[in-house]
Amino acid sequence: MSLKLELMENVLQLPEGEVKSTSGFVIVGANGSGKSRLGAWIEMNQGHRGGKVLRVSAQRVLKIPDVVVTKPEAASWRKLCNGVEDESVGFTKKVYYKWRDGIATVVDDYENVLSAIFARKGVECENYVRACQAAERDGREQPKVPRMISDTIAEIWNSVFSHRRIELADNTVKVVNTSNAVGYHAKEMSDGERVAIYLIGQCLVAPPGSIIIIDEPELHLHKSIMHRLWDGVERFCQDKTLVYITHDLDFASSRNDYTKIWVQGYSGSDTWKYSVLDATEEIPDRLFLEVLGTRKPVLFVEGNQGSHDTQLYPYIYDKYSVIPCSNCASVISLTQAFNRREVRSLHAYKVCGLVDRDYMTAPEIDALQSKGVAVLSVAEVENLYLLEAVIRKVASCLMQDEEQIFNEVREWVCEVFARDLKQQIRNACEREIYHRLKGFSIKKDADVGKLTSVLADFVKDIDVQGIYKHYEEYYDQLSKAKDYDKLLAVYNSKGLHRQVATFFGLQSKEYSEYVLRILKAEGPDGDMACALRAQCPELPDVPGSCV
Repeated sequence: MSLKLELMENVLQLPEGEVKSTSGFVIVGANGSGKSRLGAWIEMNQGHRGGKVLRVSAQRVLKIPDVVVTKPEAASWRKLCNGVEDESVGFTKKVYYKWRDGIATVVDDYENVLSAIFARKGVECENYVRACQAAERDGREQPKVPRMISDTIAEIWNSVFSHRRIELADNTVKVVNTSNAVGYHAKEMSDGERVAIYLIGQCLVAPPGSIIIIDEPELHLHKSIMHRLWDGVERFCQDKTLVYITHDLDFASSRNDYTKIWVQGYSGSDTWKYSVLDATEEIPDRLFLEVLGTRKPVLFVEGNQGSHDTQLYPYIYDKYSVIPCSNCASVISLTQAFNRREVRSLHAYKVCGLVDRDYMTAPEIDALQSKGVAVLSVAEVENLYLLEAVIRKVASCLMQDEEQIFNEVREWVCEVFARDLKQQIRNACEREIYHRLKGFSIKKDADVGKLTSVLADFVKDIDVQGIYKHYEEYYDQLSKAKDYDKLLAVYNSKGLHRQVATFFGLQSKEYSEYVLRILKAEGPDGDMACALRAQCPELPDVPGSCV
């Protein structure tokens, strides 16, 4: 089987017209959005137009027979594709014979798959024998043994399950453990191992030019092997059009060059609400699909899954779907990208961003707010654990004197800030100088001399001593006044919330965990969530806020 490397234009008929792709298609959407029904519609409409269409059901019976009964290759293909061998039945009876109800019938066709594989292998072996006979008659060199369909299936399967190998011979499928060479019948394999043969086989036996619709390609497959399996299948199916139907966003985004079709809902009478997504470098596919699938307004935040941002903000902004974006720059760029007019036309929800204050200047904060990005009232998200209302709530829940505990924490934070004063001043100065340097620009036609002189003048205008004096005076004033709330707005030190655990008699990680336990117990309308919400920036389109 040769590899076809040139690009081909694949065409898929959808209810509102044709969609084209140089690779394949991924139909993605939430459970219940009508994806499988759309797959059935594509199968019937493409088939009636004369296309060779094989739809692989998500409802699969993975029962492997002891010995496969083979049929002629054409009959095997018709049985697999249409559910009946009779050529006179035609495609119009496919729903009755194979699908019954046309959408999600449980299909018990594993033997049909294997029969088609061994029928193809028989044809390939017969063709090779004839080629050898012709070479012998003509006195030519014997041809090399060609790659059989069984060789390709084994190659893909063995690359996925490296600790075993499969052998397809004598109308049976056998598995051999590579560590001890012990073999056994394939019916003893796991569901994942069996479904891999089933899926690979269906894709490879389909004739060139076929459209293969695979419903839930991830079913029974672990994420660590799923991508390798389909990468292998695609490598040997470049003369066919693969259409995946999935709700797995990781898998959908892993098909990098595939055209994504986002299905939002089915309205009956062969009517779907769907969008064909345009690839964009600014928005990763995984994130694009996640935002389109949400049922809430979207809030991009810093951090990753499991960070303090993703643990706290779902309670504070419970009307929003909180999505982490790693860092401040990503939050800003993605918020802008999703609020572009052409992207907003694909979703109906407000998209906002929220970042830590860090050492931002007032002009920076104003600029971000104009772009739909809010800025936290404290220096960093960890400082939310140090808010007075939070300290008092934890002390109260632990049956401790909240007044005493808060006073002790406040005194300690002020002392630590005083000791760390010079470092905090330097950090603030560094951040402001960096911000000013970002404003440097020059005309496109400037030569190196002009560039040098303009940069020198630009740097000369940055009053480093003045900047340092400003922060020195301001931070010194905060330190002497022991203004707790203002200290939390400027003090960047990620370990503070862990260190205050000792004031409650807790271990370092237990304090933040206890805050989260209170939030979980009380819910987004509880005292703790409302106290946090009162100290966080208000976002638009959030009904039911308790502030």
